[in-house]
Amino acid sequence: MADSSPPPSGGGLFASLRGLASTLLSILHTRVELLSVELEEEKLRLLRMLAWGGIAVFFGCVGFVFLAALVCVVFWEEHRVLALSLVTLTFWLVAGWAAWRVQTSARSAASFLSASLAELQRDVEALRVQAQQAAASSEREQP
Repeated sequence: MADSSPPPSGGGLFASLRGLASTLLSILHTRVELLSVELEEEKLRLLRMLAWGGIAVFFGCVGFVFLAALVCVVFWEEHRVLALSLVTLTFWLVAGWAAWRVQTSARSAASFLSASLAELQRDVEALRVQAQQAAASSEREQP
């Protein structure tokens, strides 16, 4: 009678390859989901910043125009040139301060997709460790 059990090396290798492919696809799927979540969060954050920034700029400009008009009207008779100069200087100072704030905000922003990149780095390290362990165990099994 013939032995009905499959050869140990052939089925084991293909099963291991299928398991490895399944694991890699699962990791890839998880990372793509994380990437999509991060992109969605970044999009919402940018839209929120844009909306609030637009509102702030609009009302700030309206307020400054009315303030400038008020200062000019109050000092029109005695010191009109001084009043216009001080209002202009104030506008330039506020514009410079706002530009500085934008630059510091842009420099201090978190790296784009930092969580995804960190997870991919951890995956690479884990796969390296597993490959080294597999190589070490296969060297021990060989006579």
